[in-house]
Amino acid sequence: MRRTDRKPAVAVPPRLTRFAALVHRRSDNIPLAEACLEIARVEYPDLDINHYLERIDTLAAAVARLDPGPRTPFRGRLEAVNRVLFQEEGFHGPGHDHSVDPRSSYLNDVLDRRTGLPVLLSVLYLEIGRRLGLDLVGVGMPAHFILRLRGVEPLPFVDPFHGGEILDEEGCRRLLHRVTDGGIDLQPEYLLPWSSKRILDRILHNLKAVHIDASDFRRARRVVDAILVIRPDNPDEIRDRGMLAYRSLLFSEALEDLERYLTLAPRAKDATSTRAYVQSLKRLVPSVN
Repeated sequence: MRRTDRKPAVAVPPRLTRFAALVHRRSDNIPLAEACLEIARVEYPDLDINHYLERIDTLAAAVARLDPGPRTPFRGRLEAVNRVLFQEEGFHGPGHDHSVDPRSSYLNDVLDRRTGLPVLLSVLYLEIGRRLGLDLVGVGMPAHFILRLRGVEPLPFVDPFHGGEILDEEGCRRLLHRVTDGGIDLQPEYLLPWSSKRILDRILHNLKAVHIDASDFRRARRVVDAILVIRPDNPDEIRDRGMLAYRSLLFSEALEDLERYLTLAPRAKDATSTRAYVQSLKRLVPSVN
C-alpha cells in the first residue's frame, strides 16, 4: 500500500477506506486510475485492481513502442496514444444510451468493454499519458469532458470521446456548441484544468444520477457515501443520502442523516419539509429497532 499524507477527516464505510486514503492525500497527486477502480470496487467487491492497473501499463507500453519521444512535436506523441487506444484497441464512446448504463462509469468495465463516458475515457488517456511523461490535465466542460496538454503554446486540447481529436480553442467552441445543441457558448473558465478530486466527484455524480433514474436507491446511497469522502459534511449530499435511505426503507439511517442536515443547514429552503420527514421518521424508527 502506498503511503498517504494524512488520514481522512471523517470516518468512512470499510468498503471506502482505500478510496479515502487516496483522496485525502495532502497534494493533488492522486492516482486517478486507482481511485476510479476503488469506486468500482464498491460495485464489484472482489475486483482485482492490480490486474486493471497492469492493463493500463500494458497499453502505455504499446504506446511507448510507437511514441517518437519527448523531442518530437506534441502532435506526434498524441497520435501515438490515439493509434493504440482508438485504432488498435478500439476504444470508443458508447451509443446514445451511454448515460443510463452504470458500466460506462466503472473503469474496469471501460477497459473490458472498450467503451465509456467521456470522463472515463479521459482518465484512461490521461493515465497513459502520465506514464509517458505527457503533462495532461482534465477539463470539465458543460456536458462533455476533454483533456489539455500543458507546456505547449497555444494549448492543445484532446477529445478522447471522439477518437482523440486534437483541438484548439475554436475547436472546443464548436465541440461545446455541438454537444449542447447550441445551448451553451464557450466561456474561458470552461477550459480551466480540474483537480483530481473534482474529476472523481463528477464520475460519482454521474453514477448517482444513473442509479436514481433507475430507482436503485440503495446503490445511489452507496455512491453518495463516496461523494461524502470527497466533500465531508456537504449538507446537500447528507440530505440526499438521508432521502435515499428513506426510499430504501432504512429509516434509522434516514433519520440520522436528515437530522444532521438540519443541524448543518437549519435555514435551507427545504428545511420545513425536511422537518416533516424527521417527525414522521421519529414515529417509525422505534418500530424497526
